[in-house]
Amino acid sequence: MKGRAGSARGSISLEAALFLPLVLLLLFFLLSQIVAVSARLKLQGALARTAAELSLLGPAAQLAEAGALAAFDAPAAGLEDELQDVSTVLAQLFGDSAADLVLDAASTSLLGPWIVSRTRFWLADGAAAADTWPDTIRDLSVCLDWQIGRQQLWICLTWRQRHLLGYQTCTTRQVIPLWTGLKPAQDPAGDADLSLWQLDNFSRGQAFRSQMGATLPYDFPVIATFEQGEATAIKSVDLTRPTYQSSAAFEDQIGAFLDSLAAFKGADYAKGDRQIRIGPEQIASRRLLLVIPENSTQGWLADSLARLSARAGAKNLCFEVVRSGISRPESGQP
Repeated sequence: MKGRAGSARGSISLEAALFLPLVLLLLFFLLSQIVAVSARLKLQGALARTAAELSLLGPAAQLAEAGALAAFDAPAAGLEDELQDVSTVLAQLFGDSAADLVLDAASTSLLGPWIVSRTRFWLADGAAAADTWPDTIRDLSVCLDWQIGRQQLWICLTWRQRHLLGYQTCTTRQVIPLWTGLKPAQDPAGDADLSLWQLDNFSRGQAFRSQMGATLPYDFPVIATFEQGEATAIKSVDLTRPTYQSSAAFEDQIGAFLDSLAAFKGADYAKGDRQIRIGPEQIASRRLLLVIPENSTQGWLADSLARLSARAGAKNLCFEVVRSGISRPESGQP
């Protein structure tokens, strides 16, 4: 009997010795994934703050230039016109495709180090002494993508994220609307921007889909674009309307958009001669692009966007906000 009891204890000890390392390895792996998600959310928040700082440079430069030129009675040019002039010269020298690359590379060389430095500053500002996630972020790098036709500047941030089993290269993006100066009321281009927010919800949604580069039919389920494995939904919300005068209503609406996108597993679309199939195995990432008016000035907006960004990150979604046009609800739809 003593021999059998000793044998049983020895068997239990052997099983514990075999399985305990596997259990501990799995536990440490899960903890490293939790830390990695926290690091990504913090990094996205730091990049958003840096983008907000960078977005102020355009208006400041524009106002300074306008003041200086006014002192000499010289006509002022908008930032969009100046960038367009630069693009035209580069296109004449290098060709259209090469001109875009030259502009992106030159601006990246000039602004990239500053953007990385400010992102690191906001990362350190948001880290507590006991946090472990700051040590898991390595090798921050930035590239800029100018989309002058859409009046946008995209910041593409890449870093190496440490996991239990090594490092993974990660990327996130942040958009900055370009300051083009104030346009007079009689300017047709200004009226065009205003009219988008004066349209009914359906027409406005289709207009912004087209403006933001939608490639799928308007009645395709959930998403508007599918490129290189990324499924993108494009939504617009007029925050000047009475419906969105509280943060709760706004977050509920955008939360519903996020939930719908997270649940998207692909679709089979067939209408007329057009057939589109997106299978779940083809979807590598999901992104919600939200368009709001430039004159969205709610005091709670920044905090709401931060909470929504965290909610999107928890669902493994990318959440981006673009400000476009001025909304005047008193002359538009109720």
